[in-house]
Amino acid sequence: MRKTTFIAVITAIITVLPQPLVGWVRTYGGDLHEKGHCIRNASDGGYILCGYTCSFGTTKPGASCVWLLKINPEGDTLWTKVYGYESGYDNARHVEKSSDGGYIIVGKTDYGTLSVKESEVWLLKTDESGDTLWTKTFNFSNYGDYGYWVQETSDGGYILTGETGVLDPTDATTNLFLIKTDSVGNTDWEKVYGGPEGDEGSCVLETSNGGYLVAGHSNTEGGGGIWLLRTDETGDTLWTRGFKLTSSRQIIQTSDQGYVIIGSVHRSDPYESDVFILRIDSLGNQVWLRTYGGDDYDWGYDGEQTADGGYIIVATTESFAHDPHADATDVWLLKTDSLGDTLWTRFYGENWVTAGASMAITPDNGYIMTGLTRDWEGVNTGLRDIWIMKVDSLGNDVPTVSEKPIDTETNWQLLSSIGSEVVMRYADCPQGFRAEVFDASGSKVDEIYADGPSGTITWGDGYKSGVYFIRETKGKGSGQKVVLIR
Repeated sequence: MRKTTFIAVITAIITVLPQPLVGWVRTYGGDLHEKGHCIRNASDGGYILCGYTCSFGTTKPGASCVWLLKINPEGDTLWTKVYGYESGYDNARHVEKSSDGGYIIVGKTDYGTLSVKESEVWLLKTDESGDTLWTKTFNFSNYGDYGYWVQETSDGGYILTGETGVLDPTDATTNLFLIKTDSVGNTDWEKVYGGPEGDEGSCVLETSNGGYLVAGHSNTEGGGGIWLLRTDETGDTLWTRGFKLTSSRQIIQTSDQGYVIIGSVHRSDPYESDVFILRIDSLGNQVWLRTYGGDDYDWGYDGEQTADGGYIIVATTESFAHDPHADATDVWLLKTDSLGDTLWTRFYGENWVTAGASMAITPDNGYIMTGLTRDWEGVNTGLRDIWIMKVDSLGNDVPTVSEKPIDTETNWQLLSSIGSEVVMRYADCPQGFRAEVFDASGSKVDEIYADGPSGTITWGDGYKSGVYFIRETKGKGSGQKVVLIR
């Protein structure tokens, strides 16, 4: 009788809510550490995520396994799979949906030695249910080989990049590698690039006119910075470019055969950094560069080009984190136009650490993000959990279903958001109202104070025309866009 009643209730819910939820936030994990490295759309409207878990499939302290997690459009877990050695240190960095409906995953394995120095590149192919079809390992040096990115190629094979340690185990130098495989993981060719100072590949793209573009980091080329390597179909170098930027995380090919690179750049203090978008032409020459950030640490991880020709970026921000603890971080979602000018920004997170690592544009033109979260007081179910959040096309978080709800109610509103001044009204604030103002680059330019429990505030006097974002200091992350016109 109970089973019959339960099924009837579920049927009613499906009838009332035929569409996926607009926004939600979930955490996933066990008693130990987990992290989500990459999230992508699945063929059925859900999402696939890869990373690592220390809670499941391991038998030794510190050991980790590759974790593949499949969720439906509302974030409910459909299945999870664990791959690796019970006593090893295995990790997955990138996953993509393959043309047969399954998934291709790249990372590294140490065969149960718990040694990063002895790891090999690990390529795993699964069916649509996560069951293993085949795996391949690649060993350049017996010393710290790691796969960071994989993409299915136009011939049905795969191209992957990462870093490989040198033959001398007393030297920590790494080189960038490319491996091209056939459809079942057999090597077509492999190439190593770089010099004696340390190089690595972070992402690779098969270009529309043939060959590959790799973005990574090089201490050899140009004295340190991001390194772009353009090759032909067999991995032979066509050109390379170096830029005084710190880390590249994503390559996007534009409609005019140019490219956009997303990553981070250190300022004078190595503990202070900004997010960047670098636009280059088809030969790797800089067209424009935009940076975004505040006074502290901000790090760009992933992004895509949007339907309007602009860009969406997920980042981790320390500059704009609203947690009062030192070194706290929030997830930062940044939307720009086609020239990299900021349209809006959003900040998410209530914990000591909420860090973004990957994102995808969803079928409803919203965004889904993953990373990790950890409470300051350690009250999560695990020390560090996988965090996934779905938002709408404007970055608004509307978590009608959530294992860790985020309160999106606000006690203030804009009465006038465009004009020579901004007018806002607040209420139900016994301790007064506090807000921060950021310019289009993400830099904080002002603070707003009001002592009464309710009232009306006018802002903008003395500031030049432009786009600004106002966020309540104790709010839940959704900054509101305003425009000053002089």
